Amino acid sequence: MTLLILGIVAAGLDLIYRRDRYIEVPGWGRAVLLLAALAGASLASGILQAVVVGCLLLACVTDLAMCRVYNFVWWAGGLAAGLCFLTEAGEDPALFRCLWEWALFCCIQMTLFARFYGRADCYAFCVCAGAEAAMGGGMAGYLLHMLFSLCLLGAVQAVKKNISSRGDLKRPVPFLPYITAVFYLFLFVGNRIM
Repeated sequence: MTLLILGIVAAGLDLIYRRDRYIEVPGWGRAVLLLAALAGASLASGILQAVVVGCLLLACVTDLAMCRVYNFVWWAGGLAAGLCFLTEAGEDPALFRCLWEWALFCCIQMTLFARFYGRADCYAFCVCAGAEAAMGGGMAGYLLHMLFSLCLLGAVQAVKKNISSRGDLKRPVPFLPYITAVFYLFLFVGNRIM
């Protein structure tokens, strides 16, 4: 699964390079990416979850490199999350309740929270929520994911002294690595409970 995750990242970067621009990933970044892919592969319970992890890592790379995430990343990640949900829901009819909560969460993300952070971050939360729905998560879990991501961002930026007296960031930073880190935590907990 590690090769699948790294393959998604490499194929995505190649597509971006052919269409738009070259993204330089420094040596330490490659090491972090490899470790993140290994961790994601150990946490993913199937190929579809690994595709979601690969898309999130690709989004992190592009967000860190150029503060931009291409829509094809979310198309692939959303499709994988949806298929992951459908395959799990086929085994447990009770999971269809999660479908409505997932749809409501996506609507809330795109209408309300898109004003607070970037649209790519909203897409990331929606894709993660789809994968979490497949594990039986509901609205409370999706909102906890958001809260934990914001708390992790706040804690790290407080240590870096990047929070102003008004409580906002002095310098904007990519939010996707924090969203992905908390998603890893949810995969770890979800796969241990299931």
